[in-house]
Amino acid sequence: MIVDDELRIRQGLAKLIEWEEYGLEIVCEAANGKDALRQLEENEINVIVTDIKMPVMDGIELIKEINKRALDVRIIVLSGFDDFSFVKNAMKLGAENYLLKPVNKEELLGTIKDMLEDIKSKRISDIQNRAGLTYLRNNTLNRIVKNEIKPNELRDKSELLELNIWTSSMQVAIFQPYLPNGKENESHEEGQDLLSAIFSICEESVKPYADCITFIDSNGRIVYIFNLAGEKLERNKSLLLNCQQKVIAGLGIHSAVALGSIVESQKHIHLSYQQAVQSLDYKIVYGPDRIILYSEIRKRFEHKHEEVNIYEEWIQNCISASKAEELTACIDNVFRDIKDQGTGISPEQVRNITMKIILAIFHKAREFFINTEKIIDYNEYMVFWSISKADDIDELRKLSIDIGIKVINAVQQQQSKRYSKTVEYIINYIQNNYSQQDICLKTMANQMDVSAVHLGRIFKNETGMFFSDYLNQIRIQEAKRMLVETNIKIRDITEKVGFVNTSYFFTVFKKVMGVTPGEIRQV
Repeated sequence: MIVDDELRIRQGLAKLIEWEEYGLEIVCEAANGKDALRQLEENEINVIVTDIKMPVMDGIELIKEINKRALDVRIIVLSGFDDFSFVKNAMKLGAENYLLKPVNKEELLGTIKDMLEDIKSKRISDIQNRAGLTYLRNNTLNRIVKNEIKPNELRDKSELLELNIWTSSMQVAIFQPYLPNGKENESHEEGQDLLSAIFSICEESVKPYADCITFIDSNGRIVYIFNLAGEKLERNKSLLLNCQQKVIAGLGIHSAVALGSIVESQKHIHLSYQQAVQSLDYKIVYGPDRIILYSEIRKRFEHKHEEVNIYEEWIQNCISASKAEELTACIDNVFRDIKDQGTGISPEQVRNITMKIILAIFHKAREFFINTEKIIDYNEYMVFWSISKADDIDELRKLSIDIGIKVINAVQQQQSKRYSKTVEYIINYIQNNYSQQDICLKTMANQMDVSAVHLGRIFKNETGMFFSDYLNQIRIQEAKRMLVETNIKIRDITEKVGFVNTSYFFTVFKKVMGVTPGEIRQV
């Protein structure tokens, strides 16, 4: 805004430099200080160029009024040769600089550039200070919920960061968004932008209506610490459900929310947090966009769940007979049984059941010389990793059916091929005797009274695999089943599947599976 009682000076200043080139726009003009104050109320002004001597209200009074109102405005004053005392006063009141009339273009440009550089520098500093405080706040709150901060430090940090940590009746809730497929592979910056957008919705949906503290924990989950004094739990649950719906409507992202138990002391906040984290794992049972209460989860320990029938033999028979619809119905039955048990079955059991289903499918695929990596686009370890990270029981059901159908399609193609009696004999022999350590092509050739080289060539031509590779795949498949389904030591598994020593077993396992036996068991 340009403020001067002479119209020609206002017009001259407006044309003196190309303001837009420096990121400035002349929003308005004023003939005196009073008029300028009115314009300040109606417009967003960052910079004022004002004369000192004006009727009604001079430049000094204008600056005083701006200071009273604590407006963030930069001021450049214009003065004549006889205005030095006014200029001195204006500078004391916080004016940016003064220019003598008539205004020199170069002097005005120099002042504008210096002022803009200073504005930029201070804005960067403000952003850094705010970012520093935000980091310190998040760090402190993360340490609180992990019980890693001492009472004296908590008291000091709470005062510095203006954290109102209550003394009783607190409850932790965790909001975990389900990232869309592929988001985990996007850049850190894009992921942070998405999380910030979700966090904004979560704050706007809950904080104005509940006494709570919100922050993002070290795992990218949004955490609420609720003060429950005089408040009802049901209201907070309703707010969190509303928040979930707003995140779906605004960003198309589903989520799970878990609440720990109510605690009566600051030093027990971490317990409520741990319970909420533990409860979150049950999202695979509850499904998306639900509120999971630790109090409900805890009840499952009081009731023994029924064993879920996995129908492994039925699944394998469906694959052999290429019955896709029957396979789908079979797998649907398994997951329907799981859902019927609700919280009576743990997330670990759900994942283990899924692994057993897929292991049964993979085992049958091996019998038909099917390379599962080629038909499902990634290795088997990645399948089990996906199972361990799944958020939704329907996701596991669909994964099981998808792999089963792909194997059936591959079986149909494979069954169109005919093996000679010689190759069929070798296949059956390996499947029934893979645990024998001395089994080899030469041994089988001697049994059949043919050359080992000739026998190996026939097997490779008909199956597309070398004898040793097929034998190793059958052995590794059985080893993988034992690793997932039993607690047998790896050393003992090595012997049970026919390997002479553990070192060679590890080498072959890594070659076939792409990972070590320990990594499979860990998943």
